[in-house]
Amino acid sequence: MIYLTEDDYMQAEQNGISRRVAYQRFYHYDWSKERSITEPLRKMDQERLKWRAIAVENGVAKKLFDARLRAGWSYEEASRPPLSRLESIQRALGSEANKARSVLTQAQRQIAKANGIAYSTVTSRLSKKWSIERAITQPVDATKSKAARERSNQWRSGERNTVQPS
Repeated sequence: MIYLTEDDYMQAEQNGISRRVAYQRFYHYDWSKERSITEPLRKMDQERLKWRAIAVENGVAKKLFDARLRAGWSYEEASRPPLSRLESIQRALGSEANKARSVLTQAQRQIAKANGIAYSTVTSRLSKKWSIERAITQPVDATKSKAARERSNQWRSGERNTVQPS
């Protein structure tokens, strides 16, 4: 059976590889013995290291900093302290990516609003394969609207406006 010896660990340390890294490479990553103790460690980009240090000073965890970079943030943005809830919402609503994902144009949103239809209702309707035109113009179910409840109360109290047949 092949295993790492003390001599191997000493050679790894001479190559700038810690005992722990050599162990992980060989026993966990299934690297060859030779590769485990000789292949140099990857060097992180110096600019990234500089910004990561700034991020830590600003109270941003290393993992959060790295996640922000993977999400496409610049080094400067990723190193800023975490946003407040309000700032986070404002950023999301104002982002170009969010605008590009928007289902409706601004004009369509205004039509829906004028018809008393909430944006969440429109998106729910669209997920049910409604046409955009129908989703933004068809009134919300009358049994759920405030006006319908008022009409229902009037009907029950006898204040109804009925048309008599001629």
